[in-house]
Amino acid sequence: LQSGKAVQLKAVPWKKASIPEGIDGYLGMGWLRQYSLVIDYAHARLRLHPAGSLAPECGTQAVPLQMLGSLPYVRLTQDAQPVALGLDTGANQNILKTGSRWSGNAGQVLSGLTLQTEGWTGQQNFRLVNVQVPVIDGFLGYEFFAGHLVCMDIQSAKLAIKTGQ
Repeated sequence: LQSGKAVQLKAVPWKKASIPEGIDGYLGMGWLRQYSLVIDYAHARLRLHPAGSLAPECGTQAVPLQMLGSLPYVRLTQDAQPVALGLDTGANQNILKTGSRWSGNAGQVLSGLTLQTEGWTGQQNFRLVNVQVPVIDGFLGYEFFAGHLVCMDIQSAKLAIKTGQ
């Protein structure tokens, strides 16, 4: 890590057929949760800070962050209705569950849904997908992370979103 502090990582064998070329492994939430994270896809950076509060660059507008096992999720609103969305940095797109309040068939894209939370409003596209995950309505993936600076601290259960970083 760039801080100059050595960190020992526990390695677990990858159970998929292959790891993409150029990738040595993956850091999972089990390890990442010991830090306050600043996820900056626009600059291809992940900054790690001491856990317990959000990094100063994240500002003071934070919302509660919840966990479903090792999946962090946040409750936002869409058209004044609550929506619970998992934060999945490995997903290539944003998805919503079919059969929920969003009508349409699997594979259909819903364009420009407006999401809101304290200190942040943004439009996102979502693909409807048949997924059976309790508690949450969908996932924010690459499409979301690519356009935002996302700060999360599991220990203090806070999330902050900054647009266009």
